[in-house]
Amino acid sequence: GAVADVRPRSTRPLACALALTAGLVHFYRAPFVVSSLPALFALKIARSAANGVGTLTDALTLRVIDRHAGAGYGAQRLWSGVAWGCGSYVVGAVIDARGFGAIFAWTVGFSFFVIF
Repeated sequence: GAVADVRPRSTRPLACALALTAGLVHFYRAPFVVSSLPALFALKIARSAANGVGTLTDALTLRVIDRHAGAGYGAQRLWSGVAWGCGSYVVGAVIDARGFGAIFAWTVGFSFFVIF
């Protein structure tokens, strides 16, 4: 967030936050995290600290709306909510079909899709 405030035109903070949270998600499968409650809490804190994706996405959305007359914030939020709901349904179906491990592949795959 602070880096995005200093460099308002840069999308690098969003890309870094996505890459970091996608990388940290794999530690949830690590034996030292599964067997240790303090390690699990430390990982959760680290992942929460790195996950500024929602805030950064809202900031980028507001910049796009400023450039396009007639593009309302409410409409953008509506369609993002519809996309979130549809995405949740698809991810749930994939998890049912492929198992819990699909969450990790989905997170990394989607993050790299958004970054690149």
